[in-house]
Amino acid sequence: RLAAWVAAAIADEASAARGAGEIDIPRSRDVMSRRGAETFDIWFTSLGDTQSRCFAVALAFLNGFPYDTVARGARALYRRFDPRPYMVMVPAHEPPPDGQRPFLLSRQDWLHRLQARIKEDEVRGSHGKSRAEAVEYRDETYPHRVIRRAWSDYQAQDVLLGWLGDMARDRSEQVRIVAGKALGLLALWSFDHLSLTILEPWATGERHQREAVAYALMVVTAHDPSLHGNVKTLISGWYADPRKPLAQATAARAFGLARGAIDRGEAFKALDKLATVDDIRVAIAIGDAIADLLDDSTASFACQVLGSLAGCLEDRKKSATVQLVFLILADTLVTPVATGGQAQEASWPFLLHLATGQPPARAALARLWKRVINGGQFTDEAFQVMTQWAAATEPDPQMQEAFLRLIRAISAGDQRSQMILARYAALWASDDNLKPIPGASAAVQAILDAERTP
Repeated sequence: RLAAWVAAAIADEASAARGAGEIDIPRSRDVMSRRGAETFDIWFTSLGDTQSRCFAVALAFLNGFPYDTVARGARALYRRFDPRPYMVMVPAHEPPPDGQRPFLLSRQDWLHRLQARIKEDEVRGSHGKSRAEAVEYRDETYPHRVIRRAWSDYQAQDVLLGWLGDMARDRSEQVRIVAGKALGLLALWSFDHLSLTILEPWATGERHQREAVAYALMVVTAHDPSLHGNVKTLISGWYADPRKPLAQATAARAFGLARGAIDRGEAFKALDKLATVDDIRVAIAIGDAIADLLDDSTASFACQVLGSLAGCLEDRKKSATVQLVFLILADTLVTPVATGGQAQEASWPFLLHLATGQPPARAALARLWKRVINGGQFTDEAFQVMTQWAAATEPDPQMQEAFLRLIRAISAGDQRSQMILARYAALWASDDNLKPIPGASAAVQAILDAERTP
């Protein structure tokens, strides 16, 4: 059908241009654009009932997600429009309500009605990668147009915002991120309204709400430069208010996601100043924000960040925050590294891989590790992250060699560090350990034995 429309538009232009020069391509594009808009209007109107439109809206927000995720979101949205009554009275000759007929439409019927398709995809869940059947619109312009239509043309704004609030607390991190980004898309059209009704109240709300605000501001920053000043004013107000530490935590997260996209250096300086706030929720937000800044950053910027963190260890006001931030970075940041002779890439701890090629990063990394394992504030967390690193190196000799160089740098001339690392190694190979790491344990113990030998 689309090919026929294109052919008709070209034929019309060819007839009009006969003997008068070339075909007017821009005018042909304009004709096709109007025809596409008319087709979308006809399609959306033909959906008719609320249940079908709820599925269309859910698919627009969750385009490309597994079908069961989209269907669950559509049911949740439909329930908000159609609250279940205590009693439904229907004549005997009429069918029951749609909610009591779950087999009314098959998946194939829904796909045909929504002009969508299924594709095999690979998803990363909490337990690793798996295969899934993702659903998406055939026309890539439909998601944006459906959202705009649902938000602007109907009295459904409050319901949509409440539904996005439910999505923002979903168990799936990917769904939570989509909810925040969707909120940002709506803010492009109604920034002042959403700032007053959603963004500012959520900035002092629960953690999932604060993260949704940060992702929303990231979308606004990326898509509308004219709103950069508005976003900066909003974040600055939260950042500078010591009476509201949760708002400061939101500002920290927004500096990583939104302001960092404009200027990483400026965003890191702001986060460094915020490290003096004595609140663990702010410290966690700073760690997550710096992790965002380091994502796809240059090696020189990463070295600068690591060196700055190591330099703040002796600052009494920042030391605890810096240690927690470092553990968050060590725990969450990984990078794929090609391994010789193997088809799959190995997932290295990002900071460990950075230290293998950057001597300044190597010294800062050893200094940070020495402080967190010797300090008394994050003893359990330091052991857990170090254990994760050791386990990751077990099947990869190249990674284990880099890890052992780090162990040697930490333990060199420091008896207390040697004792703590020896206890780590013993626990990794303990009979009570259900996930032992014998290779890393033996190698670390050999290094420590060599250090103790005169």
